[in-house]
Amino acid sequence: MVPSLFTENFDYQTVDDLVHGVLGNQEILGNTMHVHVVEDGYAARVTDFFTYKAVSTDVLEKWAYPFSPDTEWSNENGISLVSFGNKYAVSSKLFSKKCNLGSNVVIGDNTAIKYGASISNSVIGNNCIIGANVSIRNCYVWDNTVIEDDCSLTNTIICEQVRLYKNTRLLATSKDTMAMQNIDFVLGKGVHLGPNVTLDQPVLLTAAAMKDDWGEPFSAYESKGESGRAFNFVQPTEESSDDEEDGDDTSAEEDDSEDDAVIPDTELFYNEVLDTLQRAEKENISADNIILDINSLKHAYNIQINEVNHMVIQAVLQRPLQDISDTATSSQLLTNLKPLLKLCVHVFKNYYRSDKSQHECLLAIKEFVCDQSHDLYTPIIGQVLMFFYQNDILDEDVIVKWYETSLQPGKFKTQVSKLVEWFNEAESDSESD
Repeated sequence: MVPSLFTENFDYQTVDDLVHGVLGNQEILGNTMHVHVVEDGYAARVTDFFTYKAVSTDVLEKWAYPFSPDTEWSNENGISLVSFGNKYAVSSKLFSKKCNLGSNVVIGDNTAIKYGASISNSVIGNNCIIGANVSIRNCYVWDNTVIEDDCSLTNTIICEQVRLYKNTRLLATSKDTMAMQNIDFVLGKGVHLGPNVTLDQPVLLTAAAMKDDWGEPFSAYESKGESGRAFNFVQPTEESSDDEEDGDDTSAEEDDSEDDAVIPDTELFYNEVLDTLQRAEKENISADNIILDINSLKHAYNIQINEVNHMVIQAVLQRPLQDISDTATSSQLLTNLKPLLKLCVHVFKNYYRSDKSQHECLLAIKEFVCDQSHDLYTPIIGQVLMFFYQNDILDEDVIVKWYETSLQPGKFKTQVSKLVEWFNEAESDSESD
């Protein structure tokens, strides 16, 4: 059972984000999370063609043992091992003696395989007919399918009640098969192809035309042989028919919308965090309450945790700039910044716990100072980073790696280099002692 608190936090990108964001930032007393750690066995989820093929291959090759075709508890049809090389069949009485079964093959019940047929790394369903001299490699053929003589198939999923007439060939010549995730051809239920048809590019076919919300077909019929019955699968797209009907009214509304431009949620969140920091300084609000406010804003504006990490530090750096004059010096800026840094130590430790989040913090600092041209920070950036280091907010290794891999030569890197040199000197002194 997943606690209701966690179901509301759907904007986390990884498990680490969930743990650090929800468990670290929320008030979760009285809530529980139930976890079962799988230390052995096999577990997988099929979500696309790639995982469908990968899991099927694992089962055939017994990587998922004891879940395999010939185990009693997973076998309802009496599948048994025909010969070595992971060849399984319910019954081989309808197999020609001249057919060739390669390794990793499962044949369903009441399926006939004729003279000269060759099958490898494939699964054939129940009540199928495989014609003479047919070649099937890396395919998954569902029930009640007929494949006539002299057909050749590779990397194909064939759904139920499909018929391939004589000399139909599905052999992709393109090396770019990432769109189908290593499955080049998918034939939907009831598709007919052939005879004498060759497909050499990945395609997904259906037996009926795709229809829009109004019942109108929008996928094109493809001629796939004299007896063919197939339509290209087309992903539905939204049409802007309402805009065309509105005509001049639409353009007038667009003019009005320019005056009432919607402010992005990230900008609203950033401004709210600035207001929170200003109020915290004036009213002496605790760091715990600052964290609570920021987390509430995060959920109100649906901001992802990596964006929170980015904008929190930038808001802290922005806040003292609001209270100084245009002629202020870097020293005056540092004087105004120090009290806010001390106030937010616990806030920083809450958000920048992992190496990844600390790296995001450093990237945000560099972006704020260099890319957004807040040059007043450049002379004091080493002192700011030293504060973070001395208060156990940023680790030395993270700072050094960021310095070596993410900074371009310039004034900013020169200032940071002083801190890195200090790290090296301190390490040398400790080794000499």
